[in-house]
Amino acid sequence: MKNYNLIASEEKNFCVCSCLQAIFDFEGKKISQKDISKKLNLGKEGFKIHDDKIKEFLFETGFNYVFYWRNETPLNEPELVLDDMKKEHGLVGIKNHSYLFYDFKYPQINLIDPNDGKIKTRDYDEMIKEMYNSEGFFALIKKIN
Repeated sequence: MKNYNLIASEEKNFCVCSCLQAIFDFEGKKISQKDISKKLNLGKEGFKIHDDKIKEFLFETGFNYVFYWRNETPLNEPELVLDDMKKEHGLVGIKNHSYLFYDFKYPQINLIDPNDGKIKTRDYDEMIKEMYNSEGFFALIKKIN
């Protein structure tokens, strides 16, 4: 488990910005949520997490970004992506909210909620069901060496 220093979302719909800021901070990069927001596309419900702009921004910042909709994970096994997130970094999207991945040990997944910075423990199967009923996603973020 990583010791993230997550600063709660500084503005409405800044959940992705808050999570990315915590990852950058963990890797020794200081970027404000406001500066992160300027590099992303804003959609109806918040910042777009599945377009080329976020991928380009993370690459320019020294990270590889791989995005999966809830039903597009390798071998249709989200557990494989979550296991990779344990070694790297990740975001998990449920409904219109992004969480910072913290830990996974079936059947529990721990996510950090950028609304309050607290770790939320979820049942994996219930979370996957909720993701399938919404725009759920997984995003694997790996520092480029």
